[in-house]
Amino acid sequence: MIKGLRAYAAAVMTLHRLGAGDGYTYLTRQTASNDALRGRLGLSEYYAASGNPPGRWLGAGAELLGVDGEVSESQMRHLFGEGLHPDSGEQLGRRLFVFRPTQERVEAKVAELREELGREPDAAAVERIRVGELLRERQAVAGWDCVFTPVKSASVLWGLAGQDVRWEVEEAHREAWENVLATMETEVALTRVGTNGIAQVETRGLTAAAFVHRDSRCGDPNLHTHVVISNKVQGPDGRWRTLDSQALHRAAVTMSERYNTRFEDAMRSRLGVVFEPRTGRDEAGRKRPCGRSRGWPRSWSRRSRPGASRWRETWPGMSSSSGRGPAGNPTRGSYCGCARTRRWTAGR
Repeated sequence: MIKGLRAYAAAVMTLHRLGAGDGYTYLTRQTASNDALRGRLGLSEYYAASGNPPGRWLGAGAELLGVDGEVSESQMRHLFGEGLHPDSGEQLGRRLFVFRPTQERVEAKVAELREELGREPDAAAVERIRVGELLRERQAVAGWDCVFTPVKSASVLWGLAGQDVRWEVEEAHREAWENVLATMETEVALTRVGTNGIAQVETRGLTAAAFVHRDSRCGDPNLHTHVVISNKVQGPDGRWRTLDSQALHRAAVTMSERYNTRFEDAMRSRLGVVFEPRTGRDEAGRKRPCGRSRGWPRSWSRRSRPGASRWRETWPGMSSSSGRGPAGNPTRGSYCGCARTRRWTAGR
């Protein structure tokens, strides 16, 4: 039996909206490229240079479209940028609505104010217009990015262990998120038909692209997978429609818990890792592998430490002035800008 490492973060599945238009560049700049600056490198060249595995097509929807294997940049642009067939560029259902760009709306409002005043509006007025238009900004939804992340201790175990154990952890993670995706296809992949979408009907499955990442933006071991689901689904009548996002959101917590359970089961059967409930503030319902002290995995969570430090600095002042502390997760930080390092995977 392998003794696990005490977790600092719970295993989760998070859900993020992907905007149409230039929103697909999020995939090429961050998701597909793992937040790296590729410069002039193409996606396939980046994969070869960085060692990160290329994305791959998944789901019954991908089979309907006839796409499989490695995900190319042009395929992502077609499907997630324009709602088109990944290869042929054929329109899938209704065209994605393209809203007027924010900058154009700001310029039009400033022009109207200039004509009304008979002079150039001051900077404060222009800024008020800009902020107002930013708050009104809308964008068609091209897809949903589901991010599956094991407990931090599992990533540390994966990063420091030998090749055999590392493979077992990866397989446990893969089995868990693939199980969730299969469940989503049968229970969550729904669309709406009729006037104002009055009727909810089943679909023929999801079209997804999966990207496996092995570290955080700070270079710490952080095994996780982005499963990007297209908003285009085919109904039972063969017509392409929009995925019912309400059903997806309602199922998000259940799917996250399903991933947690499947991952724990796989780690237990493959490596004999035993999980136990965690105790302490804000840790109800979470589990960790039995074994090491809590502090060690934190040393592999550099991205969270700047946020936690700032939270501790802010707490006394806010609690004394307003009677409550700052909102949000004290461990959630922003990009720390640390140099990427792969020393923890030397010899991988």
